Amino acid sequence: MLQITPLIATKLQSFHARQAARDAEDIAFLVVNYHKEVQKNDLDKDLIEFFLEDAELNSSVKEQIKNILA
Repeated sequence: MLQITPLIATKLQSFHARQAARDAEDIAFLVVNYHKEVQKNDLDKDLIEFFLEDAELNSSVKEQIKNILA
């Protein structure tokens, strides 16, 4: 079985390094679609904050992600 939290953690690091739209889209997809499997306490809060501030995503998607990872 695929471990979602480490995958999201890696994608957050990638987004921080290169701010690529594909990384933001991947993070959004994983968080929204697999939110029940995400161990938010295992994710870097600073990287989440950076993502939420800098990712160019629909505001409703950002809000949904924020609520899941808060």
